[in-house]
Amino acid sequence: MKSLASAIAFLLLLLAGAGWWLFLAGSDAAPSAPQLFPIEEWRAELVDDELALRPSAIRLIEVGSDVAPMFAAQAGRFNLDWRTTYGGFQIETPQGSIFVDSGIDAEISDIMARSPETSIFDQAEYEALQAAMEDAQHILLTHAHRDHVIAVARHPRPEQIASQLRLNAPQKRVLGGFSRSGVLPPELAAVEPFFDGNPIQLAPGIIVAPSPGHTPGSQVVFVTLQNGSEFLLIGDIVWTISNVADLKVRPQLTQVMIFDPNEDREAVKQQVRALHELVKDEPALTLLPAHDRDHLLALVEAGTIAMGLEH
Repeated sequence: MKSLASAIAFLLLLLAGAGWWLFLAGSDAAPSAPQLFPIEEWRAELVDDELALRPSAIRLIEVGSDVAPMFAAQAGRFNLDWRTTYGGFQIETPQGSIFVDSGIDAEISDIMARSPETSIFDQAEYEALQAAMEDAQHILLTHAHRDHVIAVARHPRPEQIASQLRLNAPQKRVLGGFSRSGVLPPELAAVEPFFDGNPIQLAPGIIVAPSPGHTPGSQVVFVTLQNGSEFLLIGDIVWTISNVADLKVRPQLTQVMIFDPNEDREAVKQQVRALHELVKDEPALTLLPAHDRDHLLALVEAGTIAMGLEH
């Protein structure tokens, strides 16, 4: 009996250790971080831009949404739900729209759905997004994961978006894997990488800067509107704004179950610390994480960003 009790105790200890590692271990942001988001340098790059040519608004494009346990997005936050949105952003400029990310289609929505009761997909908005992309000035991605690239990789008329598509080399390498055939159509395959691993001014009021970590090709987009409002589109560095406020990253469980390959966890920890310090130093700056539906809808309600495609 003693050996049985010892075996049970050892098993319980092993399970407790595994649970701690999966849900809590190594989830704190870095204690300090270099200036990974040099906003003063970006402002200096934009200072001579003609005000009338800067963007006039940022719009949230939602093609789907779902509800998931918060502990998947932020280690240690149990007994809470996280409302996620799938889609992207439309930056309105006098020269035309700039699209950042492109959401999911019905097939990926079904695959990713937590349950039929919580998952919502809007086929009409998805098709409207793909149509609007054809008239875009630029189309770019914060990173190449399926919930950000599908409307590009599976676009029914790739010849209509190829000339507007702005990729970096890591994104180009993997984009074909998200098409239905596993190979990019020739029109998209011929697109050469636009970003070279350095910050680039894409248009008046807009800087795109590399931020590898969540993926090798991750990047952020700094936007200054005509009215002076500043935004930083941060993709999936975090899934909820509370990650930045609480200095917490995703749990190891998320790495094990979702990411293939795993993100560079140490790089993300530094980025979360850097974003935390940036928000503290720049309280007027608005962060736009791609999937925090409550945060983004609150910004819509406040009139900080708009909702839906501008037609």
